[in-house]
Order: sequence, then C-alpha cells, then structure tokens
Amino acid sequence: MQTPSLRRSHVHERIQPVKPTYEPGMKVSYDPTTHRVVVAFRGRITVIPGTYDSELRGIAAGEAHCRGQGWKPRDESQQKKSRFNSWV
Repeated sequence: MQTPSLRRSHVHERIQPVKPTYEPGMKVSYDPTTHRVVVAFRGRITVIPGTYDSELRGIAAGEAHCRGQGWKPRDESQQKKSRFNSWV
C-alpha cells in the first residue's frame, strides 16, 4: 500500500476545453493591454474591430471572423487517426 505522500492526487488537474484545430498559418491573438484581437488567416493579417473585455470573448470573435472567411473548425477528437490507432 502506498503512503499518503506518494499517492497521485487528481484533485488539482485541470480539464482543458477542446480546442478547434486551426489551419496552417492561422493565428488568433488577444492583446490584454489594448483589449483588441489580431487574426492571421490565409496570408492576411486583420485587426478585428472593437474591443473585448476578456480573452475568451476576443478569441471567439477572431474565430467567428475566420468562419466568415471560410474556415471550418474541427476539434482535435475529429482529426484523422492512423489505421494503427483504430486497431488498438
């Protein structure tokens, strides 16, 4: 039996939200100083109009801009997996 000091604690583990996969070269950045969002998408850099009170809302606005330009998000669980992984 393990002593209490050697047990692995799962209490402090954080559950990360599922992130959508971005296209190569796609980046959405939030500047907490100016509260603005900058998007690099398909070779263009765009400053999204307006200011956002949180990074979460700013990133969501940047992703909405990219969706309007034709980006189709897929979360990491929908990515193609190798055949080997499907056999395991």
